Amino acid sequence: MVDYIGSLYTALNVTAITGQLATYAGVPALFAESIIPSDCAEFPTINFYQSGIHDGKKEYGHCTYTIACRDPLRSEAERICDLIIDTINRINVFDYYISCVKLPCVPPQDDTDVFNQPIQTTIMKRS
Repeated sequence: MVDYIGSLYTALNVTAITGQLATYAGVPALFAESIIPSDCAEFPTINFYQSGIHDGKKEYGHCTYTIACRDPLRSEAERICDLIIDTINRINVFDYYISCVKLPCVPPQDDTDVFNQPIQTTIMKRS
């Protein structure tokens, strides 16, 4: 079975990254979900989710995920983004190869929102 999300979670769940995050329920604010929990009020946080197709016709596994680096300060969201790219870009985790592309920063949409510095992550595995 192809486990893209598990390999990405393992790559992100390292002290270099999680040590920079706020805590939520006693653990680093790293969420394998498309949104962060509504009661999570501390920042910075990271959430990630599948944002592209998984094409089963290919001879190798290939899937795209988006990692969202969130903080009230744009500079902090970008710093977390750059840290992630420096840490996980072009690495192998459980035979999954990960590559990263920094996307344009998304500004807050209203007073309750924060900056979102997204990363497009491609994960590949030979089948």
